[in-house]
Amino acid sequence: MPILLVTANGALHPALPWPPTLVAEALAQSVILADPPPSTACLRLVALDGVEVFRELGAGDRLEVEVVRDGSFGGLHRYTCRARCGGALAAVARITVKG
Repeated sequence: MPILLVTANGALHPALPWPPTLVAEALAQSVILADPPPSTACLRLVALDGVEVFRELGAGDRLEVEVVRDGSFGGLHRYTCRARCGGALAAVARITVKG
């Protein structure tokens, strides 16, 4: 699934790389798009593990994100997210959500 990195009204200078925390947030949000919860469910972020950013990413970069559901236990669901930019691996994270 493609995700385009953008800023709200220039919140970040376009020439500066995105902080890893914003890249991790983009990966976490991709879980909702790839595996949406039932309409009545409330989804909560429980953990971000093993977040690694391998290259600088900035506003306007297009990420192709692969989301794989690793498993579930009770109400917890674990995903592995891999983001590619221009065909190269740009970031990875393990995301745990509840809901």
